[in-house]
Amino acid sequence: MRGSVSVAGDYLSDGQGCSRAAKENTEGAISFGLWLFLLFCCLLAAYYFMNSAYFSLQHFGVQGNSTLPAEELIQLAGLNKGTNLFRLNTGEAAAKIELHPSVREVKIKRKLPQTVNIEIRERIPVALVPAHNGVVIVDEEGYYIR
Repeated sequence: MRGSVSVAGDYLSDGQGCSRAAKENTEGAISFGLWLFLLFCCLLAAYYFMNSAYFSLQHFGVQGNSTLPAEELIQLAGLNKGTNLFRLNTGEAAAKIELHPSVREVKIKRKLPQTVNIEIRERIPVALVPAHNGVVIVDEEGYYIR
């Protein structure tokens, strides 16, 4: 009889020789295979982005510097042309620049596909303080500049 469903224990048949459980297993395998394929594509894309020359650092933008030359800031950050932008640790580069006594604050941003922008706020000297070897320049917070 075509279209009738018979029940025998855990085995459900649609009358055509295929069990409902077998169809669900096949659909599950297809779904799992599709998710596995999508995961592979995502990993392949990540590998491409991390190793592509298209995203290699070629240009630097420096804003906010008045006393420090841009080349010195780039060197302090440890930025090199050819570094992949996705492998660049902007937090570490900013921390290196902030070690300079004339720098108050640094923000480093990637600008795809090949640029890094460095924005800094320099400390403003407000006083000369006598010291053992002469004078020390300090900002409004009393932070030593030179």
